[in-house]
Amino acid sequence: MTRRAAAVTLCALVLAAVSPRLPAQQREETGQESFTMADLLAAPMPSALVAAPDGLRIAWIGYEEGRRNVWVAQAPAWAARRLTRYAADDGQELTDLRFTEDGAWLLFTRGGNSGGNSERTRPANPTSDPRGQQQAVWVVPFRGGVARRLGAGRGPEPSPAGDRVVWLFNDTLYVAPLRIAGAPRPLIRLRGQTAVPQWSPDGTQLAFVSRRGDHAFIGVLDVARTTVRWMAPSTRRDDLPRWALDGERLAFIRRPGGLYPQGPQPPRAPSGANPPPPPFTIMVATVATGEAQVVYRSPSGPNGNFPGTANAWGLMWVGGDRLVFANEQGGWLGLSSVSVGGGDAVRLTPTGCEIHDGPVAVSGDSIYYGANCGDSDRRHLFRVAATGGAPDQLTSGAGIEWTPRPVDGGIALLRSDAVRPAAPALLPAAPDSGGGSAPPPRDLDGWPRPTRFPIEQIVEPTQVVVRAADSTPIHLQVFAPESAAGTPRRPAVMFFHGGPSRQMLLGWNYGGYYHNAYAFN
Repeated sequence: MTRRAAAVTLCALVLAAVSPRLPAQQREETGQESFTMADLLAAPMPSALVAAPDGLRIAWIGYEEGRRNVWVAQAPAWAARRLTRYAADDGQELTDLRFTEDGAWLLFTRGGNSGGNSERTRPANPTSDPRGQQQAVWVVPFRGGVARRLGAGRGPEPSPAGDRVVWLFNDTLYVAPLRIAGAPRPLIRLRGQTAVPQWSPDGTQLAFVSRRGDHAFIGVLDVARTTVRWMAPSTRRDDLPRWALDGERLAFIRRPGGLYPQGPQPPRAPSGANPPPPPFTIMVATVATGEAQVVYRSPSGPNGNFPGTANAWGLMWVGGDRLVFANEQGGWLGLSSVSVGGGDAVRLTPTGCEIHDGPVAVSGDSIYYGANCGDSDRRHLFRVAATGGAPDQLTSGAGIEWTPRPVDGGIALLRSDAVRPAAPALLPAAPDSGGGSAPPPRDLDGWPRPTRFPIEQIVEPTQVVVRAADSTPIHLQVFAPESAAGTPRRPAVMFFHGGPSRQMLLGWNYGGYYHNAYAFN
């Protein structure tokens, strides 16, 4: 990202201070009841929205005053209901939410961090439970019922047939039956760190990454024969394996090797140094032979590296002959596509603005994403064809929308605005004829709204843009009480946080930490 792009997306929050008032004084002056931080933080926070492959069901993680649960909704009513029943504020995160192919089951990881042996990577235990906490993979039926623990680890990936699931524990890949109880067993135990398991479309093979410190391989396991074939192994770092629909080809990202730490990020440059980042290539391998060809090579220069914030959505196979990938060409995080037959890449998203740093959804030959294009202090939803062309803007106005998921009858999403905290919603499909415009998004019935949340007393921030010494525009948000009108100077508290990939917005933020920070301000 360019320095200018970084500066433009770095936002500060300015909180205007008022004279301290006791609750009785506030009631007398405003006629309203006072509220507390606990009242503000009582608003639930949805995240990690996913959709079943048939588009008839959705699921997300709901956070309610320390309690984390899986929530679901189903077409055509799309009424929200709590699926799991975790009732304690025990600090255990829920992540890695996955549907099975038939939408009948949901998998998730409970417990944060990696489940490793060091104190830094152990799951949180804020209640000082002497039994400790362990990160583990769970499964729960969509229709309802008791969640079942499959085993210690993280990152479940169900097979296409939905009969088994693989996950990672201490860098080893395990497998267990999904629909019936069964003990997990190691599936891949190789040198290095095993990561990013990806089932082939027919479920007979499993692609994975084997990270070896200064290099990484893409392997394909034949599940029945228990044999591994390496895809064009080299001394470089390969990542993000993605299957073609025919199950015969595998795309992946290749970057230069070197003494990098385990994981996707290169080491920080020494203080004062600013070497150009390494370029990357997109490879497509023939699985039967392991031979691979380059289909795209990024340009060298400051924006030629693969974006560190691009995870699962950084490389996607769309249809049979096109790959969509993340890049920072022009200094802005966006999407491009390229034919697997080679040729020039096509930029899908505009420069001068950035897509939200995940997630992105694919439906047919269309890509759905969130971005601050045309509204730099909010997020709205867009759709663009994988072959290029002008994106269609799906939402606009004073709302903030993110995580689009195409479903039956429209698009499931998460949204907020300056007053209303985040909630799951549905954007109905536009009418097929008659020239009518698409209805606005509506929040899903059943999602809790705490009665003590002071929605009538929330102060809406005002956008203020100031110029830095080098003329770079800096976006600020001012929260001022109504009593400040006409007052030329007042004390203020200034809040600075975030950066290029962590933008503050003119409303409740899509990030859990920043959702709370907005409440505080």
